[in-house]
Amino acid sequence: MASQRLRQFIENCEPFGGKAAPNAFALAYPLTRGLCFPLLAGAYILKRRILYPTPGPWIDCGMAFKSATTIRQYPGFTHTAGQGYQYTVAVTDGNGYISQHYEPVRVDFDGEGDLITPALPVWPLDMRAVAIVDGAFTVYWIYDPYGQGAAPADFAVYEGGDVESIDYESPLGTVDYSVNVRGYSYDTDGYDDGTAHAFAVRARNSEGVEEQNIYTTSVVIARATGPADGSIRAITPTERIYADRPG
Repeated sequence: MASQRLRQFIENCEPFGGKAAPNAFALAYPLTRGLCFPLLAGAYILKRRILYPTPGPWIDCGMAFKSATTIRQYPGFTHTAGQGYQYTVAVTDGNGYISQHYEPVRVDFDGEGDLITPALPVWPLDMRAVAIVDGAFTVYWIYDPYGQGAAPADFAVYEGGDVESIDYESPLGTVDYSVNVRGYSYDTDGYDDGTAHAFAVRARNSEGVEEQNIYTTSVVIARATGPADGSIRAITPTERIYADRPG
């Protein structure tokens, strides 16, 4: 037991009064410089991050004793109209060690500051576009539901001559969401040969409200003709014989 307490002291104390780690701060270690563990009963540590224009870092924003049924964020952590947030929580037993964080919960607010319902999905991942025949493109993306507010109803695909000029007011088309399907694709109409294009994909809830991610594909060039046909050749394996190979 003594060796365990010593290890906890070494890992959690702030001997030179430096800036404490976030979980140490939430546990009030700066008050004791790590000389004791003030929240022996443990606590819930609340974190959040903003989602726009791109997801920000996780920041400690609240704490509650383990006997509590509600966790409230600190007074300074208000919500901004037109912004989205993810919240997560971890548990500590008051010994200086913190658990893994739970799956985030997403909340979004419209331009008037009202909560958007149904909740919004998360953003599509790994978007890319590939030029195919007749000036068309196939746009690919992945959807991972981890941290979503709710599952999407569908995805809207957008296009522009470059990343800055993507038209988010007029989608090229939509692709329905399917439970347990990760990979999706959309085939565009044809464009003029040699013209440049960039694409974006946003997930939408059942009311047609979309999350506002700004991730895009790289700029790709339309081509009138597709790549040359591939060919398959048979290969016969052979054995190399070495004259001085040991018997």
